[in-house]
Amino acid sequence: LIVCLLRNMRPRETAPVTGWDNLPIPGDTSTSADLARVKWYRNKLAHTEDGKLSPSDFSQYWGDLEVAIGRLGGPSLLIEAQSVLHFVMDKSLTDILTLVRNCKQDVHDLQITKEEQTNMIEDLITAMENQKKCKALHENKMQKLNDSLNKGETEAQKVTAELKEHKGFIDISIEKVKAFETEIEKKEDIIKDIQEKAVEKQNQIENHLVSLQCKFDKKFKDIDEQLVKHDGQIAKYGGQLVKNDEQITKQGGQLVKHDEQLATCEKNIDDMKEELHATNFTS
Repeated sequence: LIVCLLRNMRPRETAPVTGWDNLPIPGDTSTSADLARVKWYRNKLAHTEDGKLSPSDFSQYWGDLEVAIGRLGGPSLLIEAQSVLHFVMDKSLTDILTLVRNCKQDVHDLQITKEEQTNMIEDLITAMENQKKCKALHENKMQKLNDSLNKGETEAQKVTAELKEHKGFIDISIEKVKAFETEIEKKEDIIKDIQEKAVEKQNQIENHLVSLQCKFDKKFKDIDEQLVKHDGQIAKYGGQLVKNDEQITKQGGQLVKHDEQLATCEKNIDDMKEELHATNFTS
């Protein structure tokens, strides 16, 4: 707050190159830079979690602040600042500092608790709105169910009336079914008798086929023997036919020779006729 007043009171200080909220560069020793430097270190120390510094950081921070305070307040304030470096705090001061730190932590915890409670309240409001929506949906579903039940009761009454109307037809159908069942039983008995007779006939046919097969097997055996004999005779006749073919071939060759001789004779006769004709023509 003091820094805010000092930089806004007339004559107003011009902001340093790095701005009011940043640590000025070491070479900037203007009044505005020193004010910004004091403000920056104050915020740095106030916002640390445990408020502890390493020896090197403490020496750097104290040196920068001591020089800045000397430039801002003059030699008297510089001497006071230097004396504070070696100031020994008694127990009351340490207790006060501890109490202040605890108060800061309590305030921080209260802020967190307040935020959590705010979030819880918002969640509860959202949950209540969702519950209202769910309630409206359930009421709508209940209304639809009631409508469906009323409609179902009407349909049930209608179906009951239809069932009463069809009951007589169902009774008649049941009697017909029973009659059909009796008739089916009779038909089944008839079919059973027919099946038994068919089995008996089938057995008779099979026995007859067996006897016929025995007879035909004997006949087929005799026929096979006769065929074997015929095959022998055919083979014998085949040999004779081969001989006959050879003789026919031989005779064919002789016929060819006779044909050649006849052709020669015919040619000779033709030649003789030509000679006679030529002789007669000359005479």
